[in-house]
Amino acid sequence: MLNLIMKDLRIMKKSLLYFLIPITLIIIFVLYKMPFDAYFQYLAAYLFIVFYMTCFSFISMENYKSVKEAVVVNSFPVKRKDLVVLEYLMLIVYNVIFAFVAILETNILKLVGVKGGEVATLEILIMSLLISLIYFSIYIPFSIKNFGKTNRINVFMYVFMFCLPQILKKFVGTKIGQKFIMVIGGISNPHIVILGILVLGILMFMMSFFTSVKIYENIDF
Repeated sequence: MLNLIMKDLRIMKKSLLYFLIPITLIIIFVLYKMPFDAYFQYLAAYLFIVFYMTCFSFISMENYKSVKEAVVVNSFPVKRKDLVVLEYLMLIVYNVIFAFVAILETNILKLVGVKGGEVATLEILIMSLLISLIYFSIYIPFSIKNFGKTNRINVFMYVFMFCLPQILKKFVGTKIGQKFIMVIGGISNPHIVILGILVLGILMFMMSFFTSVKIYENIDF
C-alpha cells in the first residue's frame, strides 16, 4: 500500500511542488495579511483554501488515473480493494499536506515578525479532514460508479466554491446569518460538537468505503 501511495505522489510531484503548493503559499500569505475582524474569519478562510486544494489535487489525480485504470486493473497484480483503499488514503494525504502548508507558513510568518492576522492551528487540519471525510464519503462511490457524471458535479462544485466566500459574506450580513453566528458563538462546549461531527464523518467514511469496494469489485473493465 505504501508503494501505491508513493507512486501517486510521484505522479503528482511536479504539480504539487511547482503549482499547487506555491499557489497555496501565495493565497495563505494574502489571507494572513487580510484585516479580518475575528479569528473565526481567518479560520474559515484557511479552511476553505485547504479543502479546495485538497479537492483539486484529489480530483485531478482521479482524472489522470481514470484513463489508465483498465490497464492497471488488468495488467498488474493489484487487488481492486487495494485501489479503493488508495483512493481514501490519498484524500487524507492531500488534506494533511495542504493543512500543514497553511500551519507552517502562518506560524513562520508570525515568528519572523511579519505583520498580519491569526495563524493557522491544528484546528485547520482537524476541521478540513472532517469536511473532506463527509464530502468525499458521498463523492467517491458515485465517482467509481459513473466517473462521467461526477465530472459534471466537479464543474458545479468548483464554480460554487469560487462563489462561496461572497455567498457567506452576504449570508453573514443577513438577520438569519447574525442569529446563526450567535448560536455558534453561544455553544458552551464546542469540542463536543466537533467530536460528534468527527464520529459522524468516520461512520460515513467507513460506510462509503465498503460501498465503494462492492461497486468497484463488480465493474467490468
